[in-house]
Amino acid sequence: MKPFWENEYLNKEKSTFGNPSKEVEDIVPFLSKDARILDVGCGDGRHALYLSKSGFKVDAFDISTNAIDKLNYLKGKYKFNINTYICDVLDFEFKYKYDLIIVHGVLQFVKKRKTTYYNRLVKKMDKSKRI
Repeated sequence: MKPFWENEYLNKEKSTFGNPSKEVEDIVPFLSKDARILDVGCGDGRHALYLSKSGFKVDAFDISTNAIDKLNYLKGKYKFNINTYICDVLDFEFKYKYDLIIVHGVLQFVKKRKTTYYNRLVKKMDKSKRI
């Protein structure tokens, strides 16, 4: 049985989970204008779209093809520059160090190697910018 959001992702004009979360909005003033951000398990992109609109370099990935299809549609519609990938959270290949890594509503689905994954995330963040 698929989770409810898989069908919700098919509606290209409605955000499945609403607006960006308050904690993501609150951190924007503390980021440098050239910040590189990774949105892990991005869903249909509520955070990635908001951050790209704010002028940041954004990479986003999700395991759901429907989610990334919707995000690709929206980034094209609004002409946002977001690098998108379809992959499992444990298989993402880090190519960059990030100023911010968002892992919102994801880790509860990672059943194996959760500590190993967390350590990989920490290593990919710029040490001088860790909060």
